[in-house]
Amino acid sequence: MNHLKISTLGMILLFSATAVRAEGPSRRERLLWAAQAQDDVHRKDFEAAAQKLEKSVSAGASKKDLVVWLPVLGRCHEATKNYQKALAVYQKAYQLRPKLMERMLDLARLY
Repeated sequence: MNHLKISTLGMILLFSATAVRAEGPSRRERLLWAAQAQDDVHRKDFEAAAQKLEKSVSAGASKKDLVVWLPVLGRCHEATKNYQKALAVYQKAYQLRPKLMERMLDLARLY
C-alpha cells in the first residue's frame, strides 16, 4: 500500500512538472531568442527579429522581460510597415508602463 502512495505521488509530481512546462518556453530560450533578435536588428533584418521576439513574448514571459522586448518588437513591425501589429504591441507595452514617456511616443508616432 505504501508503495502505491509513493508511486501515485511520483506520477502527480511528473504531471505537475509537465503542466508547468506547458506554459511556454523557458526563460533561457526566451533570452536566447531575444539576443538573436537583437543581432538581427543590428543587421536590419527586422522580419527575422520580429519572428524571434514573437516567440520571446509568448505566454509565460515575465513582465520584466516584456517591458524590454515589446518596444523592440513594435519597432520591428514598424520597420516592416506592419503598423497594425506595431500598434497592438505598443499598446501592450504602454499598459505595462503607462507613465513612461517612450511608450507614449511610440503610440503617438503611429497615430
